[in-house]
Amino acid sequence: MSGPLEDVVVLDLTQQLAGPGGTMLLGDMGATIIRVDPPPNQVVADVAPSGMVPGEKYLRRVDLNIGRSKRSISLDLTKPEAKEIVYAIARHADVVCQNYRPGVAEKLGMDLESFRKIKPDIIYSCVSAYGDRGSEKFRPGFDIIAQSGAGSMVAGPDGIMPAPTAVPIGDVTAFCMEALGIVAALYHRKLTGEGQALSTSMLAGALLQNILRVITIDKVDCADRRAALDRARQMVEERAPYSEVLNATASGLGGQLSPTFSAGNTVTDVYYRVFRTNDGYVTVGCLNLRQQQRMNAALRLGDPRFEPDATPDSIRSEQAQQKFDAMKGKAEGHFAAHSSNEILKLLEAHDIACAPVLNLLDTFDSKHLLENRYIVEYDHPSAGKTTLLGHPIRFEKTPMRIKHPAEPVGARGEEILSWLGYSSSEILNLRQRQVVFL
Repeated sequence: MSGPLEDVVVLDLTQQLAGPGGTMLLGDMGATIIRVDPPPNQVVADVAPSGMVPGEKYLRRVDLNIGRSKRSISLDLTKPEAKEIVYAIARHADVVCQNYRPGVAEKLGMDLESFRKIKPDIIYSCVSAYGDRGSEKFRPGFDIIAQSGAGSMVAGPDGIMPAPTAVPIGDVTAFCMEALGIVAALYHRKLTGEGQALSTSMLAGALLQNILRVITIDKVDCADRRAALDRARQMVEERAPYSEVLNATASGLGGQLSPTFSAGNTVTDVYYRVFRTNDGYVTVGCLNLRQQQRMNAALRLGDPRFEPDATPDSIRSEQAQQKFDAMKGKAEGHFAAHSSNEILKLLEAHDIACAPVLNLLDTFDSKHLLENRYIVEYDHPSAGKTTLLGHPIRFEKTPMRIKHPAEPVGARGEEILSWLGYSSSEILNLRQRQVVFL
């Protein structure tokens, strides 16, 4: 069965993760992805042996995901003949994707205007580190740089220093946004006949992760926000642990606590956190009052907010505070006395949001993830049976699928050149002069 983008051709000039992830999604949706790679030795130069597919010289493990559903040709883009090959591919393409560091696309002749001369209705997508406008657009970078500029750093293992999240949130969110933008641009072109340029960045991706907190209303928030920011900066100057700096800014912009949170840290101490059971960990997620009320009743926590005669004044009393202080220990004791399965059964019976905590290695054995095809088992011609990232979108009529397995760098060079009209002798000549690597 064909995917929803079956007739779309994408010229993929991307490297690393923020670019190739987006073209992976488009390929799984059925698009023909022609991936232009540097010479093979450059691609794998810094990859440890454990990072390669066994038995393959030019196929990295990471490419089993981000290199799948693509055809690779390996070119030296510093040579004019290689540029002409790329331009020839572009004449057949609907979309060009690149994530070069600032200035490189222009230097190589892979910029928007170069492709518009070849195909005026081309869709040209760029993923950068820091955006394509503003005083800091020059920054090259990786996910850790984007997280630094988006307020997304977490406290490191010792709580003293900032550290990036374990998941590369800037990379992953950026490539999802790029794929979405390309699909929208294709729809616009279908309606109008117009191509266009689009861009996103790892910085935008990391910032999007803070969607619940990046909100400010100046007339009510400004003074409190400035005061909280001044305090946080003072803490940094005083060498306070970064975990404390995060806590000082965790209430959100404005620093105001709503009546729901009048119990101080009760929500994050009791209702929205991870608990240790006697054989593992269970997460609960009760953010609104109805959910909290159900959990309070199920575990008999004694939350004074839910007593029949509770009033705004009563829940601020010293007696109420004592009850709040006791709730954390009560909840932790209840979870510790039961297995994960026992506590999940109890919570689920009361319609309380909860889940077992899986580490990454657990996910490979998750029946639920396999049933949803969020993780898929796949027979790779070189690697054999593999378990890979699955498909995040479910289409009823045009399902996503791995169109074909990941292949070594340059594996389809001769096939692509033949498709473009190059003769066997011309292909041999290009190979001998190391314009193309087959």
